Amino acid sequence: MENPAPSPAAVPAALSPVGDLLSSGANVTLENAGALLGVWAACHLPAQALGFVVGMTTGLVDKASLQTSLETHDFGRLAALAAVGLFGMALGMLGYATSILLAARALRGQAVVLGDLLVEGVGRTISVMFASLVVGVCVGLGAMALILPGLYLLLRLFLTVTATCVDGLGPLSAFGRSWALTRGRLRGSAAFLGALFVIGLLTGAALIAASLVLRMIGGVAGPAGGALAGLVVNLFQFMVSAWGAACMTKFYLELADLPPPA
Repeated sequence: MENPAPSPAAVPAALSPVGDLLSSGANVTLENAGALLGVWAACHLPAQALGFVVGMTTGLVDKASLQTSLETHDFGRLAALAAVGLFGMALGMLGYATSILLAARALRGQAVVLGDLLVEGVGRTISVMFASLVVGVCVGLGAMALILPGLYLLLRLFLTVTATCVDGLGPLSAFGRSWALTRGRLRGSAAFLGALFVIGLLTGAALIAASLVLRMIGGVAGPAGGALAGLVVNLFQFMVSAWGAACMTKFYLELADLPPPA
């Protein structure tokens, strides 16, 4: 008697509710908090530390000193600060790419190894930069024409960066992948992005309040206290960003598993 053929894996019929998608992102973030802390230490802490050293060396430690350098055209000190900013931006892109890779592995039940994620993230960073630029230009041009075209392009292209990391696609291929996955699913995409936007506003308000309090404490404690307060704020920002990346990755993977719309 022949063994029966294995039944094919069940194909989901629809996206999970938005609340479930957001909860899944929170679970990934909490369950991998240690690994994410390592990502932050590797990709954000160096720029924060270098910024503190450069600020103390050049004297650019507050808005008043920065304004003075601008007025006196002290481009030497300003260039040092700009270099730190570019360095931090590049590492920030690496951190975001690594966060998406971490979420993809966790959601697929794969091992999360910090070193492997960082190495893979380095290979994705250039694509993430170009993908972000392409999406930003397209959405910006659409918004300049009229608000609705900009929103439409945002809903069709917001998964481009996720596609570059999860599937290792180049910027243009990821552009097409996002366009294909969101075809016929604008309502679900709008609900998902709308929820992320609202939560982003709430966490942003909380971050501003916490930042003001910490800056005040840091101001009393001196430059070292201010730097420590900045680190706390930056870590909070990163964790919120990692949660958003996990939610986006969950949404992307679910769309990829759905059958194409009729």
